[in-house]
Amino acid sequence: MSAFPTSPDELSTEWLGAVLGQPVAGFHTETIGEGIGVMARLARVELTYADASGAAATDAPATAIFKCPTPVDANREVATLYGFYRREVHFYRDLAGQLPIRTPRAYFSDMHESSVPFAILMEDLGGSRTVDQLEGMQPADVERVVDAIAALHARYWDAPELERLAWVPPVNNDQYKGFAAVMPQLVPVLEAKYGERLDPAGFGIVRDMCDLYTAYLDYWVATGPLTLIHYDLRSDNLMFDPPGEPGAVCLLDWQFPVRHRGTFDLSYLLGLCLLPTERRATEPGLLRRYHEALVGLGVTGYSFDRCWDDYRLGMLMHLISATQMAVLEGGNERGQRLIESMVERGWTAGLDLDVGAFLPKLREFARR
Repeated sequence: MSAFPTSPDELSTEWLGAVLGQPVAGFHTETIGEGIGVMARLARVELTYADASGAAATDAPATAIFKCPTPVDANREVATLYGFYRREVHFYRDLAGQLPIRTPRAYFSDMHESSVPFAILMEDLGGSRTVDQLEGMQPADVERVVDAIAALHARYWDAPELERLAWVPPVNNDQYKGFAAVMPQLVPVLEAKYGERLDPAGFGIVRDMCDLYTAYLDYWVATGPLTLIHYDLRSDNLMFDPPGEPGAVCLLDWQFPVRHRGTFDLSYLLGLCLLPTERRATEPGLLRRYHEALVGLGVTGYSFDRCWDDYRLGMLMHLISATQMAVLEGGNERGQRLIESMVERGWTAGLDLDVGAFLPKLREFARR
């Protein structure tokens, strides 16, 4: 049996008090994040303390966020297979406080040996401004995220300490490569579900990538440079202007960090969070802003042309991941609309940026 609660229903005043360092007299939970995250379950915990003055003196929070595995079997199995829960527990336990980017403070982070169940109790950033991913981000907000993520990428750019973060795998890890075995089976599912809504030109690229997927992952690692990336950089995982911190951008949901090219985070952010017309108009300038930020933070030997090509190559992943998202469950209407928007926007971005042009290079790399 776990030494921690595995769902909001299992929370207790004793456990909360022990974790927060202040006797808890009572609490109330409210489910949040429905239709935003598909891999985990979130609840806001409103707390009352046995001694209100003592609570104030020790900065015990009035509210906190409890995170645990999703109850949706298919989504939970995907998260377990790819190590998403394990990474987030390690992130909050071992790394969060060392980053040059705002993240929630974790009061507790632990997991079963198999990573399921897990539990994280973290800072509630309620009062921060959020952006609905379905509506699309505004350029000014995107610029702030670009600046913040450039600082993270520059901090770990080809850094030797990346190798010491054993729980942060390279993008060509065996679990990710294992997707190549099931991808051909998912292409017909994607065609049946989205065939009438997606540009048919993309399906030829996806079918070719069934044979090139492992080479695609290996190419990133073989050609470098690598850094620490979030790998799920989208507006539903961002909070702006936390209370008392105007101008700050807080990055949530650290289930997916890998060693990868920094531009992949940009491919994800711009490809999935901007409406296509807005992305087309702003992406060259945003990539230039990102590259200049890297250079200003000391990154050398990485030209803008290389940065742009890496950004385009990252967009190819949206066509690949569409096959996986086709079998995910959104959990509710909003969640399903979110998945559909990610498939459609990512597909459009990939074709806009002619990601099929990289297939010959990947075939050549695979033959080596």
